[in-house]
Amino acid sequence: MNLEELKKQWQEQEQSLQEMHQVNAQLLRSMIRQRSTDAIGQMLNAEYLSTAVCALLLLVLFCSVPFFTGMTGLMVAFVISVLLTGAGFAWNLYKIRFLQQLSFGNTPVADMAEKLERFRLMMIREKMTGFILGPVIMGALLPLAHKLVHGDNPFLYLKMYGIRLALGYEAFIVLTILGYQKFYFRNIRSILEHLQEIRAFKV
Repeated sequence: MNLEELKKQWQEQEQSLQEMHQVNAQLLRSMIRQRSTDAIGQMLNAEYLSTAVCALLLLVLFCSVPFFTGMTGLMVAFVISVLLTGAGFAWNLYKIRFLQQLSFGNTPVADMAEKLERFRLMMIREKMTGFILGPVIMGALLPLAHKLVHGDNPFLYLKMYGIRLALGYEAFIVLTILGYQKFYFRNIRSILEHLQEIRAFKV
């Protein structure tokens, strides 16, 4: 075998190795993108569920208006509940649209990372806002629910509702922290790590 044949074989082997590396890299990139897409899907599912709950609550509130008329306190609680639930519904729709725009096929990696960081900050602010407004919405909904279930004046049981509100708020804080960690922050962190891996392949 002469030198030219050895050189030719070496070039063919090198080209074959490069092609195999490209195929493996492409497969790995596809796996990383799929995992990130799944993480975005989990966040979207959480938003769909939250939006459905808000819509259902608004429907129940508006259908129950006749039960609240004639009592100023209940109407105030009704207005507060509708305003906060409606704001939550609109905010959820905005988040859904935001998440749906996160596409690996159309968005550069740098832009994806920037948008995810924006979304993470949005979730932090949302969680803090929830801690502040949580007692308000719970305090508004409790008397309305009492009126619907029992039919009497809920403001005769303020002391009892104070205890329930305190216990409910504690449970709300715990569930909120766990929920945001599971559905949002863990997924966001996972996607950002995947983006770093994609950058390593110069995508």
